Amino acid sequence: MSQEDYNVANSDGATFRADLNNQLAAIATLNSGATAPTTTFAFMLWPDTANSLLKQRNAANSAWVTLGPLASLFSSPGKQTIGVAGGGIKPTTTAGCAEAAQAETTSNKINYEYLAFDEAAEEKGFFWFPTPKSYNASTFTLRAVWTHPATATNFDVVWEFEMLSLADGDAIDAAVGTAITVTDTGGTTEDFYTSPESAAVTPSGTPAKQDWIYCQVSRKAADGSDNLAVDAHLIGVEVYYTTNAGNDA
Repeated sequence: MSQEDYNVANSDGATFRADLNNQLAAIATLNSGATAPTTTFAFMLWPDTANSLLKQRNAANSAWVTLGPLASLFSSPGKQTIGVAGGGIKPTTTAGCAEAAQAETTSNKINYEYLAFDEAAEEKGFFWFPTPKSYNASTFTLRAVWTHPATATNFDVVWEFEMLSLADGDAIDAAVGTAITVTDTGGTTEDFYTSPESAAVTPSGTPAKQDWIYCQVSRKAADGSDNLAVDAHLIGVEVYYTTNAGNDA
């Protein structure tokens, strides 16, 4: 990180070289630093390291304009998240869960949508999402976000995830991939629960960049580890995937 005045003064060779190297360092680091450069020019860039923001001098050279957070402007490949709220999940036609309903908490009137999954029979919901060009065409992991109404004992719920990957020209009527389950424990009425992150879920088909993914989420009510004696209310699902490019260009 370096900042300079961009004025190389006449001097002896060694001093000139040192000054020039400092000016080049400022260019190479885009004038980054915890405080603003003292000497400014119209349209000059400045990564504000104290606030993790990229700023640019305006055309009149009278003020700094914030372009955005450094982390998002210079993103790198890696693990990414898609969040799907309850309103974006639908019951399957066969053995479907309840349609999304809206609830409001008692004291502070916090509203949320949820889908009720029965305690006596396996029920399913589904959602779709597109993968980006930066997707590495690999597996996914997921977490269930949920709550439950009042019950006295036994609070474990088993959630199951299955996926199908579809590209242009693929048949929609295809089998989903191998199911992966995850168990989570509730306990307090109207508390917010997030399950552990699942093991890797492999979509059926041939996953590729810009495919669409069909995701099916179920409550495995018949599983011996599922013992919550009331409906489980699914608030949403977190989907994790990996990218191998910094953007979708």
